[in-house]
Amino acid sequence: MINFDDFIKKYTNVGIDVDNFPAGNLFQCMDLMHKYCQDVLGLSDLRILAQPNAKSVWTNFDNVFGHEKFEKIPNTPTGVPLKGDIVLYYNLPDGHVD
Repeated sequence: MINFDDFIKKYTNVGIDVDNFPAGNLFQCMDLMHKYCQDVLGLSDLRILAQPNAKSVWTNFDNVFGHEKFEKIPNTPTGVPLKGDIVLYYNLPDGHVD
């Protein structure tokens, strides 16, 4: 495993394709999230948080495989993401993950 800062250094401007899924753009935000789960969090099972898109992870969170390893915190004035948090956007067509 590596720490958060080393992950950022290692993968900045690097395309990640964890699942080899043939998409229009091979490098998807969900792939980078899974790589983060593997490298930083030590969660190697690709079923963890696996959904068709980031929006589905948020909207189906309680039924997503591995959700119990995470805490779903809505973005509010007191629910501000911390360094290392996985941030899911659900208001876009497919959502996004940072």
